[in-house]
Amino acid sequence: MTIIMMGLLLVYGLICIPPAKEAFEEKSKIAIIISILIASALIITMAQLGPTYIDYQLSARMEGFSYDEATKYSLNPGMLKHFFLPLLFPDNFATDPNTYKYLIPNNVVLPWLLTVYPGFLIMPLAILCIVSDLSRKNLFWLFILILAIAFALGNDSPIYRIFYKIFPFFRFPEKFMFLASFSLLILAGCGTDRLFFLLHKLNVRSSIVFTLISIILVIDLFIAHKNLNPLYESAFYQKHHPYLQVILDDHDIFRVYNSNPEISDNSINESILDHHQRWQSLLMPNLGVLHYLDHIDGRAGLELRYQYIITEILEKSWSEKIPFLRLANVKYIISSDDLSKNPEICDWIEKINPIIFKIKDYLPRAWIVKQLQPIKKGTVDELLEYTFDPLHTAIAKGEIISRYDHPSFTGINNIVYERNNKIHIEVTTETPGILVLSESSYPGWQVFVDGKERECLWLNLLFQGVEIEEGSHQIDFIYHPKNFNFFLSISIVSAMLFLLIWLCYTQFGRKIQ
Repeated sequence: MTIIMMGLLLVYGLICIPPAKEAFEEKSKIAIIISILIASALIITMAQLGPTYIDYQLSARMEGFSYDEATKYSLNPGMLKHFFLPLLFPDNFATDPNTYKYLIPNNVVLPWLLTVYPGFLIMPLAILCIVSDLSRKNLFWLFILILAIAFALGNDSPIYRIFYKIFPFFRFPEKFMFLASFSLLILAGCGTDRLFFLLHKLNVRSSIVFTLISIILVIDLFIAHKNLNPLYESAFYQKHHPYLQVILDDHDIFRVYNSNPEISDNSINESILDHHQRWQSLLMPNLGVLHYLDHIDGRAGLELRYQYIITEILEKSWSEKIPFLRLANVKYIISSDDLSKNPEICDWIEKINPIIFKIKDYLPRAWIVKQLQPIKKGTVDELLEYTFDPLHTAIAKGEIISRYDHPSFTGINNIVYERNNKIHIEVTTETPGILVLSESSYPGWQVFVDGKERECLWLNLLFQGVEIEEGSHQIDFIYHPKNFNFFLSISIVSAMLFLLIWLCYTQFGRKIQ
């Protein structure tokens, strides 16, 4: 949305603000200076922009979303009346499910955008602007306002289908309401300017009117939204369900999978607060951070292709999901359903308490195998085939496969996560083998065996590993964003040049004076 906004302002400047002929040279100089500053800012921040751009190229979004997924959060046309009228959230909005159903009927899940109300003075001021001045500038922002609303309606707007065909990786049409609100506020600002002009003609003090409008807007918006985001003590987020204590007391290295289909969507028969409390008590991400729990949720921030395969697996039945969870070092499953009564998986799990289930024979975080089999199609099904035994075999590619054909398992001596980007492993093996590490094989990982860099292998479609010889070894997996040093060098050099030019310019300017 920031990129769209900046592009929009650029178009506005080109279309609506033609430079005066007499000041063309001066404006050209200013435009050049601004362009240099923008270019300098981009170059100096390459240490961030470069790796982010590379990450985005690896995003599953680049392949596009389905139309249903892309339009999941489309603006309800009934919300448009709240440009004029507030959607009042009563005191019991968060605690009474009936209030929620009354305000947001026919919605099983909470809308992505709960309110579009800008204040009751904003729309009248914008209308005053359009009525009193149909200039090119105002018509531009009116067009953007209407277009943004049309996009925000998503499913209910035929124009969004055209947008989807061009940008299939964009989702949640309601986001365009930010653009609509921005346009509306610019029009309201022009309307305010027009109002003050009229008041000036009537000899009314504009400062009094300005103060009055400000007070009215603040009070109006406060009354309309004071109950929208209820506040709670921070201790609320530090609580956890007592049944989770068994996980917190376990100091092994393992992952946790939270599977609660009944709380994946907000039930229409419960309040918003109840919904959040149940999510929070059963291992929300913030709880995982507070208590240092790893868990698989199936998606990464950029929905990278390397992790998107996890989402595909977790959408399958339990009989197919359990083998993957076992492979991914998942020791505990959190579920409000009694999984021990599920005949498909009852032999795979052990019930610890009503919501905690332990996977029997889960795989460690790292281990050594001595058999490799080639990748076939590179699909999820390869990991779920009954002939694939991940404890003794790994899926790989390349000539290395022919050198390992003796299925076996060897444990490691020790594994330590020394910092966020370094994993230290100690191993001892009597024969050469392949170390398998249950961490994503994301570009940027390097592996060092006894201080010497080795090829970081792509194993089991998701994980990484390294070939090792017999004997004892110290292995380090270290992550650096791809080409990070190159982008960092650009940032450092450009920052130094920019500083040098600035110092020369200031010193030269003083001498002239």
